[in-house]
Amino acid sequence: MVKLFIVYAALMCSLSVTANKKAAMQSADEKMYLPLAFGNDTLNIRQDKMSRVYIAPKKVIWSQGTIRNLENLLNVDNGQADLVNSSSCYMQSTKEGGTSIILDYGRELHGALKLVVGSGSAANFKMRVRLGESVAETCSEIEGGTATNDHATRDMVVTVPRYGQIEIGNSGFRFARIDLLDDEASLYLKEVTAVFRYRNIPYLGTFRCSDDRLNEIWNTGAYTVHLNMQEYIWDGIKRDRLIWLGDMHPETNTISTVFGDEESFYASLDLAIEQYPLPNWFNGMSAYSMWYLIIQYDWYRHFGNLDFLKKHADYILGLIDLIDSRVDEDGSEHLSDSRFLDWPSSPNAEGVEAGGLCRTGHSFVPCLAMKLKHINAMR
Repeated sequence: MVKLFIVYAALMCSLSVTANKKAAMQSADEKMYLPLAFGNDTLNIRQDKMSRVYIAPKKVIWSQGTIRNLENLLNVDNGQADLVNSSSCYMQSTKEGGTSIILDYGRELHGALKLVVGSGSAANFKMRVRLGESVAETCSEIEGGTATNDHATRDMVVTVPRYGQIEIGNSGFRFARIDLLDDEASLYLKEVTAVFRYRNIPYLGTFRCSDDRLNEIWNTGAYTVHLNMQEYIWDGIKRDRLIWLGDMHPETNTISTVFGDEESFYASLDLAIEQYPLPNWFNGMSAYSMWYLIIQYDWYRHFGNLDFLKKHADYILGLIDLIDSRVDEDGSEHLSDSRFLDWPSSPNAEGVEAGGLCRTGHSFVPCLAMKLKHINAMR
């Protein structure tokens, strides 16, 4: 008995010390607690910065096959599968045809789809799930169509468990189509909720005028950029889910106006210079490196964060020197053999060349200002 007590006391002491270590771990904003079983593995983790909420469909666009109580899917339930099936939608397929539904979530979202299934005729079911920004996209095929699975998978066949739940996809969508592919199968589908993944930040800037259409355009633009503000600032929530420095300038202008001095800006530019060390051009294009300088300049004018400018000082000054080395005394430049202005202009080589020269001149304005005004402080 005494030995048992000693072992018990030692175990409790060990657990107490480990728990105290867990409590001491902090993220940038809040304490983070993990199960004691993780031990030292907690040092090799990355915490999710995004928030998640579950959103029920606004309405049913279309359905076919044997379906009952379809309206139950328009409610946000508790997310738990059960044996009762009282708040579920019943779906049944036959040899003659499958069962399908198209749901509308009311607005464009970024995230996944969560399916919760109760009772059913088998242990699991094969379903085809198609996400889309339009109803037509949810009915389109990957082969021979314009809708793709590039960057984000929007058309997939998945195995869905009975008495369980599954999260499917990670894309941008408003509509979802679900097809039950198994012959002579039946199940109770309790939930088809969208898992909205977003950065939980306030809207600090607003716009309002007498023209409702302009108000709607502004709100759509602000919301679009908000969706793109994931761990980093993306070009798009479907594609491209990447950091493109040239495309980022309209986004960073929007962020500074609507959301203020936001962390995603600093994270994105830190990652960008890590991915493209000098003498590489950002994203392989000289024009995009110039946009990096413009972005830095505009952001500094808004928020005056000299510490961040100093952090990037070696890169900024090195990039300015690199650009300067590619411009001759007569003003002609040989920045890069690969030219890119924008996709519609790409077939017009002369237009791309002229646009590139114009952009070069525009870029030297902030380059010169940063070099003259801040070079001493940065060094």
